[in-house]
Amino acid sequence: MIDYKNNIGRLVGHLNHRFLRKLDEEFKKKDIALTAEQFRLMTVLWDKDGVSQQSLATLIGRNRASTGKMIDILEKKGILERHDHPTDRRLKLIFVSKQGKKLDEKARIIAKEVIQMAINGIPEVEVKLVTNHLFLMLKNLR
Repeated sequence: MIDYKNNIGRLVGHLNHRFLRKLDEEFKKKDIALTAEQFRLMTVLWDKDGVSQQSLATLIGRNRASTGKMIDILEKKGILERHDHPTDRRLKLIFVSKQGKKLDEKARIIAKEVIQMAINGIPEVEVKLVTNHLFLMLKNLR
């Protein structure tokens, strides 16, 4: 019989929620003008600038509409810019602005600190084991 209160899916969801809340808190404390969800989008662009909204939505696992709203907010903050696609007039490519590039290192350091908080007291070998198992579970559900 499955214990629905303590199953791994629920626990992983709860952990994700807590992680995002803690990351939001830390960003706010350190005056980083991003939410945890926006940070996920930004990590993609910091690593691969100039992608379409659809590609970005796919890469972060969100739908195009919610990704578009996030892009709108980040564009208003001056963190992102939209540019015309060189060959397809229907598409806009999303780029990180100079202001957005300044957030990269600071935001990643804060995210790393939050991860360290979460894994505090867990031996590295066990962290790697759990990580490998989670990747396998993701693969199983594709």
